[in-house]
Amino acid sequence: MALMTASQSAPSDVGGTAECRIRADSETGGISTAKKTALTCQANCKAGFMSVKMNGNAVEASALDAVDYDPMEHLNMLFPHPSTVSSISQVSQALQAHQNVLSSEIDSLELEQAYKPDSSLERMQSAQTELAQLFRKIETVRSRAIETEQSITSMTAEIKRLDGTKRNLTLSMTALKRLQMLTTAYEQLRGLAKSRQYRECAGLLQAVIQLMKHFNSYRSIEQIATLSREVSELQRELLEQVCDDFEMAFTKSEVSSKKNLLVESCLVLDALGDSAKSRIITWYVNTELREYRQVFRGNDEAGSLDNIGRRYSWFKRMIKTHEDDHAAIFPSNWHVGELLATAFCDGTREDFKGILERSMRRSDGNNKIDVNLLLSCLQETLDFEQSIEKKFSNESRASIDTLSSAEGQSHNFNGLISVAFEPYLSLWVDSQDKQLASMIPKYRSQPLVPDDEEFSPQAVIPSAIELFHFYKLTLSQCAKLSTSDRLLDLSKVLSKYLDEYAQQVLLHILQAGGSRNPSVQDAVLVLNTTDFWHTNTNQLEENIKKRIDNELVSKVDMSSQSDAFLGVASAAVLALVHIVELDCETTWREMKNTNWSTMDSAGDQSSYVGELIRHVNARTEEILGVVAKQQYAKAFCDKLIEHLATAYINNIVHCRPISEVGAQQMLVDKYALTKSFGNLLSYHNPSSTQQGPPSSFVRRVEQSMSRMDPLLKTLQIRQSPPEGLVQAYLIHIGDRSDTNFKKILELKGIRKQDQSHLLELFGIHRDGSSNDKLVQNSPLLAPLMMTSGMGSTGGIGMNPGAALTAASGSRFDAGFLGEKLLSAARDIGTTTGQSAEKATINENLRNFGKFFRRDIGGLGARFGKGVKHPQLFSASQPSESSHTINNLTSAPGQSPSKTAKLFASSLRRTLRSSAGLSIAAAAAFQKTTSTPGATAAERARKMHSKVVIIGSGPAAHTAAVYLARAELKPVLYEGFMANGIAAGGQLTTTTEVENFPGFPDGIMGQALMDNMKQQSERFGTEVVTDTVSTLDLSARPFKYTTEFNPDETHTADAVIIATGASARRMNLPGEDKYWQNGISACAVCDGALPIFRNKPLYVIGGGDSAAEEATFLTKYGSHVTVLVRRDVLRASKAMATRLLKNEKVTVRFNSVATEVRGGADGLMTHIVVKDTKTGKEDVADANGLFYAIGHDPATNLVKGQVDMDSDGYILTKPGTTLTSIEGVFAAGDVQDKKYRQAITSAGTGCMAALEAEKFISEQE
Repeated sequence: MALMTASQSAPSDVGGTAECRIRADSETGGISTAKKTALTCQANCKAGFMSVKMNGNAVEASALDAVDYDPMEHLNMLFPHPSTVSSISQVSQALQAHQNVLSSEIDSLELEQAYKPDSSLERMQSAQTELAQLFRKIETVRSRAIETEQSITSMTAEIKRLDGTKRNLTLSMTALKRLQMLTTAYEQLRGLAKSRQYRECAGLLQAVIQLMKHFNSYRSIEQIATLSREVSELQRELLEQVCDDFEMAFTKSEVSSKKNLLVESCLVLDALGDSAKSRIITWYVNTELREYRQVFRGNDEAGSLDNIGRRYSWFKRMIKTHEDDHAAIFPSNWHVGELLATAFCDGTREDFKGILERSMRRSDGNNKIDVNLLLSCLQETLDFEQSIEKKFSNESRASIDTLSSAEGQSHNFNGLISVAFEPYLSLWVDSQDKQLASMIPKYRSQPLVPDDEEFSPQAVIPSAIELFHFYKLTLSQCAKLSTSDRLLDLSKVLSKYLDEYAQQVLLHILQAGGSRNPSVQDAVLVLNTTDFWHTNTNQLEENIKKRIDNELVSKVDMSSQSDAFLGVASAAVLALVHIVELDCETTWREMKNTNWSTMDSAGDQSSYVGELIRHVNARTEEILGVVAKQQYAKAFCDKLIEHLATAYINNIVHCRPISEVGAQQMLVDKYALTKSFGNLLSYHNPSSTQQGPPSSFVRRVEQSMSRMDPLLKTLQIRQSPPEGLVQAYLIHIGDRSDTNFKKILELKGIRKQDQSHLLELFGIHRDGSSNDKLVQNSPLLAPLMMTSGMGSTGGIGMNPGAALTAASGSRFDAGFLGEKLLSAARDIGTTTGQSAEKATINENLRNFGKFFRRDIGGLGARFGKGVKHPQLFSASQPSESSHTINNLTSAPGQSPSKTAKLFASSLRRTLRSSAGLSIAAAAAFQKTTSTPGATAAERARKMHSKVVIIGSGPAAHTAAVYLARAELKPVLYEGFMANGIAAGGQLTTTTEVENFPGFPDGIMGQALMDNMKQQSERFGTEVVTDTVSTLDLSARPFKYTTEFNPDETHTADAVIIATGASARRMNLPGEDKYWQNGISACAVCDGALPIFRNKPLYVIGGGDSAAEEATFLTKYGSHVTVLVRRDVLRASKAMATRLLKNEKVTVRFNSVATEVRGGADGLMTHIVVKDTKTGKEDVADANGLFYAIGHDPATNLVKGQVDMDSDGYILTKPGTTLTSIEGVFAAGDVQDKKYRQAITSAGTGCMAALEAEKFISEQE
C-alpha cells in the first residue's frame, strides 16, 4: 500500500516523459505493443521508486543512470534515519521492477535491430560488389596507360636518333677546333722559346699542356701521338734552357742584369710543374751553401764547437744577400728562403753530430766536451732556431696554388739543429748534480740567521731560499734545452738533493752538536723551512709535469720528498717539546723526592705542581709566540700533552711505595695539571676577544691525562680486606695478568710474604664466571718494566715510547717518527758507521712517501685520534732503544702493503683536522714483541660484540651514541677509504653544510663528521679504522672479518648496516677540479650556497630526481637548464609537465655535457654542451652543475643475504629499520633512496640503535 501511495504521489513529469515517448513512437508505427507496455511500466515503476527513495525529503535524489552515481550516497538518502529501515522491502521491490523494465527495453532494441531492412549482412554484400567494380576500373586505367606509353615511344624514336647524330657532330667539331688550337699554340711556343720570351711562353705553355690533356684518349692515332711527343720534347728543352740561363747568370754574376729574364723564367717553371720547380730550387740551395760546406767542414778548426757563432753569422749574411738580391727572382709561394734555411739547419745538425761523437770517442779525458762550452753552444743554437722560426713564421706560408709538394709545406725550426745536442745533455745534468753536491755541505755550516738580520717567526733558513732559486733557474734552463728524458733525469737529481737537504741540513740543525739541544729559534726556523719546502715540492712537481713530454708525466713523482719534509717537521715539533721537557726535570725530581707512603691526608695540590705549571706555561708561551701556523701550534700542544702525561706515569712508577692517601693526592695533582694544561693553546695568537681554548683540545687534554686514572684509583684501595684490592684491580685495570697485578702490589709497597695470598686470591676471582671478559694484558701496565730488583725503589720503570702508545688504549700515534728521526740524527755524530747511518735515514725518508702514494684500490681510511688496530699494537712494547729508524718494520702477521694502507693518510688527516702534526711511520713499524714461538692463532685477536656498526656517516655515529649511552659498548668500523671515500662518508666531500640543525652559521662537512666521531667516542664507542670485508648473517652470532686481518673472525649479536650510498659521477673533464666548487650531486644539500645564488645553473638527468632538483634550484639560481640525453623526459607525466611549464627552467633535449671549465678563483664558470644529433658543441655560462643520475648503495657486503630492491637498496619494514634477517638493521642512505639527507640518516641511525637495544634485551 505504501508503494502504491508513493506511486500515486510521484511527480507527473516522470510518467509524462515516458508517455510522450510512447506516443511519438506510436505515430511512426515503429514500435510494438509489447514495447509500449514495457515503457509504460518502466516509467511508472521508476516514478514510484524515486518517490520511495525520497522518503519525504525535499532534496531530489540522483538518478540511477547518472554517470557519477554513488550507491553509498544513495543509500544514505534512502535511509537517513533508523526509523526508515522498515521500508527496505518496498525499496527492494521497486528496484526489481526497475530492473525488469530495463531488461525488457534491451530485448526490444535487440529485436528491432535484427529485423531492420538495412541489416549488417546486406551492407557487407553491397560493399563487396562495389569493391569488385572498383578493381575492374583500375585495371582498365592501367591498360590504357601502357598503350599510351607505347605510342609515345614510337613517336620519339626518330627524335632520339637525330639527337645522337647532333651530339657526335658537336664532339667532332670541338675536337677539330681544339686540335687546330693546339697545333697553332705549339708552333707559336716553339718560336717564343727560341727568342726567350718567357712571360709569353708561360701563358702559352699552360694552354698547350691543358689542350694536350684533351687528346690523351686519342694517342692511338699516329698523328696525335707524334704531336704529344713533340710537346713533351719542347717542355724538356724549355726546362734545360731555363736552367742554363740560371747557371750562366749566377756563374758570370749577371743576376742583376738578367733579373727580369730569370723572374719570367720562373713563370715557365711554374707552368712545367713541381719537378721542374724542385730542380731549380735544389740547384739554387746547393749553389748558395757550397761555400758554407767548404769552409765549415766538421774536421776543420772553423767547424769546431768554438766557432759555432761564425756558422750562424755566415748564414745571416747569406740570407741577407738572398733577400736583397735573389728573393725577388722566385715567386713568394715557393718559400725559397725557408727551404734555404732548412737545408742549412740540416747540414749544420749533421756536422754537430759528427763533432760531438768524435769528442766523446777521444781517450784523453781532458779533451772531452767541456760542459760549459756544450751549454753555451746549445743556448746559442736555441737562440738561432728561435730567431729563424720567428722570422719565417711572420711570413705567409699559405700556398696560393693547390700543389702538395714538400717545398710548399711550412717548416718548424725549433729543435732542427739542437736535437744533435740532446744525447749529450746528460753531461750538463751531471754537472748540476756535482754543483748541488757541493752546495749541501756549505748549507750545513751556514748560520741560520744572517748577522745583519734579526729572527722572525715567519722566516725560513736562507739556504732554502737560495736552493729554491737555484732549482727554479735550473728547471727553466733545462726545459728550454729538452723536455724529454733529460728533463726527467734532472727531476731525479732535484729529488735526490731535496732528500739530502732534509736529512743532512735540516735534521743536522735539530741534532745541534750531539747532546746539546737546538734553541727555540733554530727549531722554529727548521719548522718554517720544512713547511716551505713541503709546499714548494708539490709545486715543483706540477711545474715539471707541465713542461715534460706527455709520455713521461707519469714518471715524475716527488711525493716522497714532500712527505720527508713533513717527517722533519714532526721532528722539529718534538724538538720544541723536548725543550719544555728539559725545563721540567727539576719539578719531576721534586715529585720523586716526596715521601708518598707516609702522607696523612690529601689536601690541596702539591708544591711541585705549581712549579711544573709555571715552567710549562712560561716555555709554552715563548714557543707559541714564535710558531706562525695554527696547525703546528696545535701539533706542538698535542705532543706536549702526550709527553707530559707519559712523564707523569713514569714518575708515578718511580715514587713507590705509594700509600692510599698518596694515590689520592696524586689524583688531586693530576686534576690541577689537567685544568692548567687545557689552556696551553691559548698562548698562540692571544687576543682580547678570545673565548678560551677549543673544546676539542680541552677534551684531548682530558683524555691524555686520564690515562693514569685506573692506576691511581687502584692504588687508593687498602690492602685489607684483600678482596677489595683484588676487586678494584679487576674493575679498574681489568686484565688477567699475574705479572701486572704483582706490579700493583710492588707500587703499593706490599711485602713479598704478603703478596702470595693476594696473588692466590687474585687467581680465584680472575677465573670466576663473572670475569670471563677480562683482557689478557692491560695496555696501561704492560709497559711497566723491571729495571732492577723488585726490592729497589727505582725497580719499576716504563718504556716511554711504548707507554705513550700502550697507555692510550693501543692508539696509533704517528708522531713517533719525529722522535726516531731526531734520535737517529743525533746518533750520526756518535756512531762509527756515520755514512751508513746517513744513507739509511735518507733512504727511509724517501720510503715514507711510498706509503702515502700506495694505490690502495678503494680500501682505506683516515688515521688519527682514536684509531685502533688489534694486531698492530701488542700489549707489550720493546725498549725505546730498539725503536730506531734503522729497524722500522711491520707488525707481526702484517704485510708491508697492509701496514702502508694503515698509515697512508694519518698525517694528511691530522693536518686537515688540526688534531696535531705527526708522521705516519715509526710506531707501527716497530718490531714485534710477541713470543717467538707464538702461533698465528695465539696472536689473533678474536672479539665478540653485542652490537657492531658498519659505516662512518651520520647514521652510524648517531646509532653509536645511543648504543654507547645504553652501555652496550658498540664497535664501529668506519672503513678504510670504503667506497673510495674517507671515513665520514659523503659529508666529507661537502664543503659547507647549512641545513643541519644546531649550526646557525653553517659547518664544514669534514668538521661535522669529526664532531660526530668525537661524540660517539666520548660515550665509549670503539671506533676501528678498518673495512669489514666479509659478513656471514646465516646464523647468530653473526660472523665477520676485516680487510687488514682476513684470518681473524669476529662475532656480534646484532649488526647495524650504515654503509651509505655514493652519487654516480660522469667523469667529465674538469669534474675533479671543480667538484664541490661548482659541481654537486645534491641540490637540496648545496643549492642554497652563496656560489649558486642568482647564477645560471645546470642539471643533468631526465627522471623524477632531475625534475625535483631543477625545480628546487629555481628558488636560488637565476635560471636552470636541464640536459636530457634523449628526446623525452623519463620523469612522471605530472613532474615533466610541471618542469616544462616553469619559466625559470629550460630543458635541452638530445644534449650532453662534455667539459666543465672554471676561472682563476677555482670555481666553475662555464659548461660545454654537445647536441647528440648534430654533434655541434657550444660553451654556456654556468656557475653550478648538479648530477641527478642516481646513486649506488654500498650493499655488496650483504648482497644475497638480506632482501633488496632492484637498485640494491636494503628493504626494511615500513616505519622501522628492521631487515629481512632478525638482528640486522639498516640505517641511512643504504635503505633511503628518496631523501638521502644527513638529518634523515641521523634519524634512522637513532631508530636502528633503539631497535637493536630492544632486540638485545629480548635475547638476554
